[in-house]
Amino acid sequence: MLRFTLLISFCFLLIFNTGYPQTLPIKIGVFGAVSLPAGDFGDDKSFNLESGRGDGFATVGFGGGLELLYPVGAPGLNWHTTAGFLYNGFDDKELINYIDEDNIDVDAGNYFIIPVMTGLSYKAPLSSGLDALFIGQLGLSFIKKTTIELFEPETDYSLEAEFGMATSFTIGVGAGLLFNDKFNVTFRYLGCGQPEFDVTFNENGNTDDGEAEISVGVFLISLGIYF
Repeated sequence: MLRFTLLISFCFLLIFNTGYPQTLPIKIGVFGAVSLPAGDFGDDKSFNLESGRGDGFATVGFGGGLELLYPVGAPGLNWHTTAGFLYNGFDDKELINYIDEDNIDVDAGNYFIIPVMTGLSYKAPLSSGLDALFIGQLGLSFIKKTTIELFEPETDYSLEAEFGMATSFTIGVGAGLLFNDKFNVTFRYLGCGQPEFDVTFNENGNTDDGEAEISVGVFLISLGIYF
C-alpha cells in the first residue's frame, strides 16, 4: 500500500509539472453527500460477534469532502482528487433480531470512512450551461468501526469488540450533472473491498486479540460547488 500511495503522489506531482500554462483554472470544490450502504455492507443476515465476520449492518449516513480539479490538456478532461469523510450507523435493532435474544442490550456504534481518491473526470456538453460529468478514481480508504458492546442483564454476561483502524484499496466511479461549470449533482459508488480489522475482544473481563473482515461499499448522492 505504501508503494501505491507513493505512485499516486508521483502522478499528482507529474500533472502539476507538465508545463501547461499557469492560467489554466484549478478548481477547488466542496460537497455534501448522503451515504447509502451497498451490498453486504448494508445487509443484516449474518454477523458473528466473536469473530467480527459477516455483513455490515450499516445504515444510511452522511458525509462531505473537498475536491481538486486540474485540467490535463484535452477539453473537459481533469485530474480529479477527492478527500472525504463519511459516517454510517450500525443497526442495533437488526443485530438484536439476528441474535434472537430479547433480554440483551447492544450498542454497536458506527462506521467512519475517510476515502482519499485520485483519477480523472470528464465533462461532456449537453446544452448551454449544462454538462454531463463522469468520474473514475482509485485510492485508499481509512475505515474505523467503533466498539460493539453487548450486555445480558439476567446472566451478567458482557462482550466488547474494539476495532482498530483498517486501510483498504478503493475504487470509485460516478456520473452526474454540472450546472454553469459551478454546481454539480453526482451519483458515485465507492467499493472498499473487504478490509481486515484488528480486534480486541473482552468477554467478562477476559481479553483476546483477533481479526475481523467486513465488506464495505457505499453509494453517494452528493451536491457540490466548484470555486
